[in-house]
Order: sequence, then C-alpha cells, then structure tokens
Amino acid sequence: MSKEIVVVAEAEEGESSKNGSRNNKKTRFRTVADGGSVPISIKFPIPEPFESEKLPPTLVSDIRKFLRVANQIEFESPRVAYLCRFHAFERAHMMDPSSSGRGVRQFKTSLLQRLELDEEATIRRRKEKSDVRELKGVYHKYEGYILKFDGNFLENREQLMSARAIASVLFEVLKSVTSGIGLEVAGC
Repeated sequence: MSKEIVVVAEAEEGESSKNGSRNNKKTRFRTVADGGSVPISIKFPIPEPFESEKLPPTLVSDIRKFLRVANQIEFESPRVAYLCRFHAFERAHMMDPSSSGRGVRQFKTSLLQRLELDEEATIRRRKEKSDVRELKGVYHKYEGYILKFDGNFLENREQLMSARAIASVLFEVLKSVTSGIGLEVAGC
C-alpha cells in the first residue's frame, strides 16, 4: 500500500435485510494519483463524523480545527482522530470549566459520549504500540508529503494547503500529548 496521501469520498451501500434493518457495510472511493477512483470495502462499522460546524459560539475559534482534522483523518487513522477530539474536549473544558456558556454543556456532553464510544474501538485498530507513536507516524506522513510536494505548490495547491493545516493541528495535539507524559517534542 502506498504511503501517499489521497482524498477519500464516502458512498453508502446499505442494503436492506429480510427483517428490514440496513446492512452496515460501506464503500469508500479512494482517489488515486491519475485522478480515477477505486472502491474500497470497509468491514468495520464507521461512525458518523462528529459535527464540527455546529459549535457553541464561545468555543468555535479555538476547537473547530481539531474536530475538522479528526473528521478528515478518521478513515486513515481512527486513533489519531480520537486524540484530536479528546484534545478538543480538553480545550473546551479549559475554556469553560463550568459549562456556563450557551450550548457548551450540550456540546461537551455530546463530544464526551462520542469519545467514550470511540475509545476502545480505536485502541484495537491502532497501528503502533502507543498513542504517541501513532500520532508521530501520522504527523510525519503529512510532514513528508509537504516536503515532497512543496516545490510543486501551484500544481497541488489545495492538497498542500490541506496537508499543512492538518500537520499544524497534529503538531499541536502531539505537543499536548507529549507534554502530558514528559517527553520532548523536538525529538519527534
């Protein structure tokens, strides 16, 4: 499998069974380098993306970027997406510990429920032995992509800007995670 970053669009294949319930199988289409699409069948349940656009006004500027990145990398690395959401929850709690702002309590409750739902499932699917290694791996993948295509800025402008935004958020989460366990981020 290539280590190249590719855009993934989702299409649902839900078929009705005999009892009327929908099949939880989904197909995603991975865009490949030549611009074509390749369907990829997903066997594990895929949770819906967490709503990153409907946030309490007092929290929007500080945490939206973490939730957006979590939604963007969910398929590629569910554990790193979980860590981004957890970081967003921590920041929301630091900004409004008593949840007194308009809509903050509902938002924090909803995000906490999502984190509880994702915690065990994402640990089982992580590729590295620890969260820090998983986060570093994904961060370095985006950093490598940026370095590789930085000279072709005009050709890959949108993808490069997206990769930079994701790498910036991942670096912030990585700093937070490593400072919590006493490691140096400079040694990434």
